[in-house]
Amino acid sequence: MNHDSESQDMATRAMEHIPLHTGPGPEPEPAPKPQRTPRSHAQRNDEPPTSPNLALRPEDATLYPDGSGLKRPVSMPGQAWVIALAFAAVALGVGAWWGSSTIGGIEDSVRLSLATVEENLEREVSYDIPQITTLLDLDNDSILAKFEEEGLAIYNLGIEGEPAGDEEEGEPTLNVMKLPSDVSPSDAAVMLSRGIANLDAARAAKLLNGSWTLQVDREAGVNDVVRYVDFGSGSVEAAIESAIAIEGFDPATVAEDTQGVDDAGNTYKQGTVQYNDATYTWRISAIALEEVYDIAGLPETAVYVGIRVME
Repeated sequence: MNHDSESQDMATRAMEHIPLHTGPGPEPEPAPKPQRTPRSHAQRNDEPPTSPNLALRPEDATLYPDGSGLKRPVSMPGQAWVIALAFAAVALGVGAWWGSSTIGGIEDSVRLSLATVEENLEREVSYDIPQITTLLDLDNDSILAKFEEEGLAIYNLGIEGEPAGDEEEGEPTLNVMKLPSDVSPSDAAVMLSRGIANLDAARAAKLLNGSWTLQVDREAGVNDVVRYVDFGSGSVEAAIESAIAIEGFDPATVAEDTQGVDDAGNTYKQGTVQYNDATYTWRISAIALEEVYDIAGLPETAVYVGIRVME
């Protein structure tokens, strides 16, 4: 056999087994991950703990403060007890003195106020309550002139109403107050600016004892009203009888159906009076002063009286 032919044949067969690459070859597949054998959730006794919370290190343990100091008995040394008792005694003494002084001051103030009320009620004052019938045919200026002639201290309350009828013929409402002789107009202005209901008993007694108010309204005929506080009669019925006597009214003109208690709680009596050939109706009503003014310290027997004369 020809050796050159045999070598050529062997080369040809070797080339048949070499792959031909026309481009980049495929990437090798990754090696599969080893599969773990599933374990039971139950842990065997011979296995070490896997959770860090199940095996706390000594430095991770909970620290508790030392409470031994709280267990010690609470006590003070003898010297401290002496000082504490001394302070307590001083505080008790100061509190007792302050309380006694305060209560004593209040009691003295109450006694002084009651004494002042009594003094103001017992002072010599004159009411000089006018007989309303003598004012019926007088105009405002004539009424004020009459009071001035009688020496009465009159304070204008400053409340004016609409004139009756024609402005040239009619007159505004007259509203004045007769002051006690020992109360000046400036003092009265101060007390009235506060309101009678807001006065203390001493000031109220000084202003009300010996004073009265007069209101003359001519809008619908003559309507004259005098109001005052009766501190001396002692009862509503007695105050009404006193007012009837002051005005000179005839009790015989009071009928059964013109006396009693009205819807406002006033006890009243009503009759008639003749003046200058004309007949007028009078009505006297009275009620306890405490029902009108809630002023602590005034006598419970004080009576608020109203005298009205109208056509």
